Amino acid sequence: MESVLVLVQGSELCKRPLARAGLQNFEGLHIFEIERADGTIIPEPSSDTILYANDIVKLSGSVCGKARHRHKCAKARCAVGNDPSTSST
Repeated sequence: MESVLVLVQGSELCKRPLARAGLQNFEGLHIFEIERADGTIIPEPSSDTILYANDIVKLSGSVCGKARHRHKCAKARCAVGNDPSTSST
């Protein structure tokens, strides 16, 4: 199952490398792409890739809910199988 995590301004994940953000610590979760606000696509981002506000982190796996809980739902939006611009979560 594919999901997206949209980093909003003020998220504790912003300005951190993936390795420090903790998103790679969930078994069964794979970050396969990051789309920047300017449209830049980063396929298969490395652990030293820095996350920024308005990044769309594309995930595969079934643990998106766990990631949202750990990183404060109010500061990240997660949409399962949907375009984040149409998600109401």
